[in-house]
Amino acid sequence: MKEFCDQMSTVFDEWARRYAENPEQFDSILGPDGKPREAYGDHCVDTFWTIYDEIYPHELYQDRPVVVIGRNPVRDILILITLIVLLASLLNVVWVWVFG
Repeated sequence: MKEFCDQMSTVFDEWARRYAENPEQFDSILGPDGKPREAYGDHCVDTFWTIYDEIYPHELYQDRPVVVIGRNPVRDILILITLIVLLASLLNVVWVWVFG
């Protein structure tokens, strides 16, 4: 996991370097109406993995600490965590209902 955290840091450093060199290359967080763009987070995830795959091409979909369920592994992990939390909440409700 430490290795992946180091890789994430490298990717974000590269992202910052690219942004500093050419901010126009990146989408604005805000739309023309001044509100955050819809699905901007999805775009950021895609940008992260694009840069990651450029820096670490030999590790494409290997040894990533996420489960690749669909096109977006980070979103899939967040969904999985949400489902686990919901299941734990449901089990808690049932436990209280059954055992008082």
